[in-house]
Amino acid sequence: MKHNLTIFFTSLLLVAGNLSLAAFDWPQEGVTPESFSTPFGQFRGGNYSSALIFSEPAQVSATESGTVVAVLGGNSGEMGWFQPPLGNAVILAHDDGLVSVYGNLTEVEITSSTQRVSKGARLGTSGTSGWQSGQSGLEFQIIDTEQEAAINPRMLMPRFEEELPISLYGITAIGRNGETLELRTRRSVSAGTYKLYRGREQGFFPHTTSVAVNGTEVEVITFDALTRSGRRLSVVGHKPYSSSDSYPTTDKQFLAEVTFARGRNTLSVTVADINGKEYTATYTLEVW
Repeated sequence: MKHNLTIFFTSLLLVAGNLSLAAFDWPQEGVTPESFSTPFGQFRGGNYSSALIFSEPAQVSATESGTVVAVLGGNSGEMGWFQPPLGNAVILAHDDGLVSVYGNLTEVEITSSTQRVSKGARLGTSGTSGWQSGQSGLEFQIIDTEQEAAINPRMLMPRFEEELPISLYGITAIGRNGETLELRTRRSVSAGTYKLYRGREQGFFPHTTSVAVNGTEVEVITFDALTRSGRRLSVVGHKPYSSSDSYPTTDKQFLAEVTFARGRNTLSVTVADINGKEYTATYTLEVW
């Protein structure tokens, strides 16, 4: 299993499935809701981020006891002069088919000869060895190899009592003819099918989005795992959505495809954080 880079690079693309009930510790100390520069599932580099990226360098520890699968770069010499996207990285295998990946390390404190590490064991220090830009810290991934799932690491981590508030603004509906309707100011629309979006800000990212029309749920999308649809990573609602579906522009996030029938329609848009705290906007539309 040691130095099996095929497992490593394949695991970065594995997707979707049931979540393990294992509980991990945070890989660095003093973690707060403000500690992340990129949430899991956020748009990054033309695709969804399959990692939770921390904003500041810090000492990195094993989130759970495990077997060392590989040490990339740093002390291992495996990658030679080539710098992989994760930079220096440590990959650990745990029970239940879970794999944890610790990338973008400037210093690695274990070697490729290390067999196992205990929970809390020091792995290195995060920094700028990967291909990150701007704020740079640990690039942390959890892969479920049995269920073929790239899991939101936050699903397995201790929860915060309070999360950052989520912005719910700029709700727009785009018709099949390309007409864009700003629902904050538009209350009369023609009957038909529309794609619904919310305005998106970096760092203010919901765990779940849901939409209802006249009290009937139309769509729910949850960012707890990524699936693969063809060669693209996707999130799953009523169907898979690629990153280009979810993020057609840098300032919009897809919510649902909705159909408005003639008459009065009530549209409800809800976003929720990982603790289930909800933020809802409701619009009454006259449809002709």
